[in-house]
Amino acid sequence: MKTLKLFSSIIVIAAFFCSNTIGQTYQKELHATFDGVPALCGLVISGNWTVHVTYHLDPQTGKIDRMHFNIPKYEIWNTATGARYKLIDSGNDNSGVLWDFFNNLNAYNGVPGMYDVEDGWLDALLPYDYPNKGSYVEMSFKFMGEGHKYLYGAMLQIRPDANGAPTIFKYNEHIDCL
Repeated sequence: MKTLKLFSSIIVIAAFFCSNTIGQTYQKELHATFDGVPALCGLVISGNWTVHVTYHLDPQTGKIDRMHFNIPKYEIWNTATGARYKLIDSGNDNSGVLWDFFNNLNAYNGVPGMYDVEDGWLDALLPYDYPNKGSYVEMSFKFMGEGHKYLYGAMLQIRPDANGAPTIFKYNEHIDCL
């Protein structure tokens, strides 16, 4: 029993002293307010939402090596009818597909000042060379309301080819207006 306690104590102490070699994970909430913005399937929406972004920094480079996002808070309505919509969205990216998008949200959305962050807020954390392998998965984006569902899903897998260049191995994207 003493050996087990000693071994457990050594593991805890070692983990404490080695914790500075483990990459750091950060979280940020990005808020957007919008009015009359085109969405999926010709829908025009107004409202606000919060995108919760979690990103991890590589311990050797100090640059982003993966990211997760979801929308925990929202209030969205059809601009023309005023009908409320439910929204579900989440995704993971360790390939860099969406890193520049989240770094320049206002520019990508075409609505200056839509988000509460300046474009370029991740500039210092983006790697010079993006990964040559990884996955981007966002298969759960849904607007639901007025008896309709507007769905979007995307998945991309990147692997290096025989020369080490990044190559799209698998790609799937779909939009459904039900």
